Amino acid sequence: MQGYYFARPAPGLTLAPADAGKFDALHAHFQRITTLELKDFRAETAPYLRALEEARTRLHAGSSLADAAKGFLDLPLAERCFLLDRSGRQIGPSILSRFSAARVDTKYDPVTRIEGAYWGHRYYFRRAISNPAQIHLTRPYLSLPNAQQCVTVSVAVPASQPDYVLRGDLEWIDHATSDLTLP
Repeated sequence: MQGYYFARPAPGLTLAPADAGKFDALHAHFQRITTLELKDFRAETAPYLRALEEARTRLHAGSSLADAAKGFLDLPLAERCFLLDRSGRQIGPSILSRFSAARVDTKYDPVTRIEGAYWGHRYYFRRAISNPAQIHLTRPYLSLPNAQQCVTVSVAVPASQPDYVLRGDLEWIDHATSDLTLP
């Protein structure tokens, strides 16, 4: 660790008993921030989980992917939806939201044209296949098709003995600030 919060640079470092409380305060502050971030993450992603659940129901009833995913893709941070077969291979092209379609950069076509891509090694896919009744949500990660932070929502269709997995991606904007004032 380094930084003036704990002590000024010195040839020999000794921690005064009063300074030990700084570590406890820092840990408590981290716990508060982590709890708030998790609560915010759940609140911000809840509409996307509900919309993907509705899309699963529509797909199971016979709707096309474009029709089934419309509610998800109309949400403000939605990027794309696509289907994976039981082995993890993408079925057909991705359906993009209007916002994502407007931002397509043709120089990235080889990366964004992912029809037939293999996603079976991804954790979200394995979780959806192994626990098909639940909707699964990833932590934010760097998305390959657009090099942006992304969160993936996935669900098996139908809920028992899944034939395929429905995947939806949403752009993730981290609202947390790095300029936190410590107590």
